[in-house]
Amino acid sequence: MKTLYLHIGTPKTGTSALQHFFANNRKLLEGKGVYYPDLGFRFPDIGKHRNAHFLSYKKYIEKKQRDYETEKAIRDEGIQKLDEAFKSHDTILLSDEHIWNEKEMIGQTLPALKSHFAEQEVQIKVIVYLRRQDKVIQSFWAQKIKESSAISFEKYMEKEKYRFFRLDYAARIQEFADVLGKENVIVRCYEKQQYQGEQKTIMSDFLQILGLEITDEYKNSDKVYNISLEGAYLEVKRLFNTLPQFKSQKNYMMDLLKEQQALDFQELALERKKMYFSPEAEKEFMQKYEQENITVAKEYFNREDGTLFFEDYMEEIQGDNVGTNYSQKELIQICGKMLIRLNEKYEETLQENKELKLGQKSSATLLRRVKRKLTGR
Repeated sequence: MKTLYLHIGTPKTGTSALQHFFANNRKLLEGKGVYYPDLGFRFPDIGKHRNAHFLSYKKYIEKKQRDYETEKAIRDEGIQKLDEAFKSHDTILLSDEHIWNEKEMIGQTLPALKSHFAEQEVQIKVIVYLRRQDKVIQSFWAQKIKESSAISFEKYMEKEKYRFFRLDYAARIQEFADVLGKENVIVRCYEKQQYQGEQKTIMSDFLQILGLEITDEYKNSDKVYNISLEGAYLEVKRLFNTLPQFKSQKNYMMDLLKEQQALDFQELALERKKMYFSPEAEKEFMQKYEQENITVAKEYFNREDGTLFFEDYMEEIQGDNVGTNYSQKELIQICGKMLIRLNEKYEETLQENKELKLGQKSSATLLRRVKRKLTGR
């Protein structure tokens, strides 16, 4: 029987890296029996390798008025392309992390998709990666700061800005299982200790689901996408965001901050400050999802002790690994290093311009000499 694998995220579980990996190795994967198609769709602000986005794409005529006709036409076109692809492929892989949070997926899109492909003897299997809820929230907040927000982590939690994200893992997974059957829902944890495959990476883990292993043939199996700012570097960006001039996501300070963070981590062997909760707030937050996680652990991992995630969050938030309050000295030092690097880049540009001008003068002189020889003047 043919299989359509639908990778639905969740967001903040290495989805960008996986999608780039699939696309960069499209031909190799196809040769091994797994087809990751480029269906030709391009959506605003959506990466071109998110080839399942046509299933949940929303188009608005105005701010709140949906263009349902266009949305349906796009879904129908995508399904038609999949029909054609299944004529020559037994296994097709689609990926888009937006599907996890998509409200209409369960009630409308997925049942229709299942019915359509059942007629062609194609089974649909969902692949979902779960990340510990507290880490997900911190990552979402960091992403907002990376883009343009200046909101503090405390205010972000107070206003519950994360409410759009489905953190009730057991309940959400059950919704997919109700449509497709529990046997067709594949659940994995986004945690280094739980990755399978010889390399113990997210790539080797995912390929293991498909019955494949990473070899030297694959390109960019260890490349990092969507690099995150952390700790004091993220706080510098948050403070920059209070100024109108730094509201754009693609400003030069973002690149400089990433470069400086990478240099400091490498040269000074700094420990990353990943935790922004206080110990009390962390414990209270995770208690909300304790039963959800126990249910998933028992139902999909056969763990009678109910342990879903191996990392102990209470151990992680001890000592210097906590907080969003940084000394003035620490923040100024980062800004100072960035100014030095900015000046170095400026000096390099000046030198390149000088060399370019000298090259242009030399070329002009040579051209005049050739001209004189040819014309006798």
